[in-house]
Amino acid sequence: MVNVIDRKTGELTKWELNGAKANYPMALNEDDHRLFVVTRRPPLVIVLNTDTGKEVARVPVGGSADDVYFDAERKRIYVLGGEGFISAIQQTDPDHYALIANIPTTVGVRTGIFFGTSLYAGVPAAGLEPAQIWNYGVPE
Repeated sequence: MVNVIDRKTGELTKWELNGAKANYPMALNEDDHRLFVVTRRPPLVIVLNTDTGKEVARVPVGGSADDVYFDAERKRIYVLGGEGFISAIQQTDPDHYALIANIPTTVGVRTGIFFGTSLYAGVPAAGLEPAQIWNYGVPE
């Protein structure tokens, strides 16, 4: 469930996720009035219309995600999943989305930052390897 507060009235509204649970990261596409909500049970990106709160799409992604980013220039969503990959989703229009790649990382990579043409992923320390930041270039 997503709790939404109207900034003008202060009114609280609740948007259902139709059986999906444990939502955590969210990203917003203001131009198309879409909210991208990532859930963990099952691992999905659920796309909600911000005008109505209604679900318009859902796409399976890697599990245990803590971060999601919307690349407005390329109309892509990037989900960093702790199960070992980044899920890249392409928007064809505001109501249609498709998984285009599950890019391998390593188990435990679930946070990062998207900036310009790069997705930087935080890699936790493992054994003798120190924590690192990996840079994933975003193709046009």
